[in-house]
Amino acid sequence: MEYSDSSTQAEQLKTIGSKLSHEREARSVALETVATKTYIPLRLLSAIEAGRLDLLPEPVFIQGFIRRYADTLGLDGTALSKEFAIESPVPIYEAEPPELESTETLPPSFEPPPWLYVLGGAIGLGALGLIIASLINHSKPATPPTPKPVSANSTAPQKGPSKVAVTSPSSSSAPSPGASPVATGPVAVKLDATEESWVEVVVDGKVAFDGTLPKGTQKTWGGQKQVVISLGNAGGVLVSYNNGAAKSLGATGDVVQNVKFPPTP
Repeated sequence: MEYSDSSTQAEQLKTIGSKLSHEREARSVALETVATKTYIPLRLLSAIEAGRLDLLPEPVFIQGFIRRYADTLGLDGTALSKEFAIESPVPIYEAEPPELESTETLPPSFEPPPWLYVLGGAIGLGALGLIIASLINHSKPATPPTPKPVSANSTAPQKGPSKVAVTSPSSSSAPSPGASPVATGPVAVKLDATEESWVEVVVDGKVAFDGTLPKGTQKTWGGQKQVVISLGNAGGVLVSYNNGAAKSLGATGDVVQNVKFPPTP
């Protein structure tokens, strides 16, 4: 991913941070209250309001923090977060086509002799006659075959009721109600949210989830090669890899980024 120029991002962050600070103070909301509701550490919220890009994580996480902060104040978080660009526009240059000097010499025009026109017309008429004759032959109806007489002694086979064996399904084959889905693939990561937390899950290079897990939510993701986890409240999520022991990746309010499963050496 290509990131915008840092100076441009810094200016955007200052504008957004000033707006959030003004709206928060206008609503008489303490910054600590915002931190409690969004699970964003207080130091990161202060850095956003101050426009301190150097104290914040990667731009994609900053955009998510802005959205959650604005939503908490009752603003349009999605629209405001898009004012902080994370991708730089790629300039498009239109190349002028090179001028080519034509060096081809056109051959002199060819005028066919009159007898060639006569020969072509005769061939065309002959072909047309063959097509018409073929259509006439195909249009003649074919004589339907004479049906064979049915013997009086022949009897229709008697149809009796077919016996169908009914096998009662065994009680062991019925699925148990409430069973959690099993993730497919050799790499399985289970998240158990003991507190509300923002979560991003990337499976085999593609974003599989980006949002907030409510308290009490359990989800499992499986991949063929790798699962990468990022958390906005590391102490509020228990992580289990391939049915191993569940553990947290940090303290409450900590932001952890790009934790890979299986772990890379």
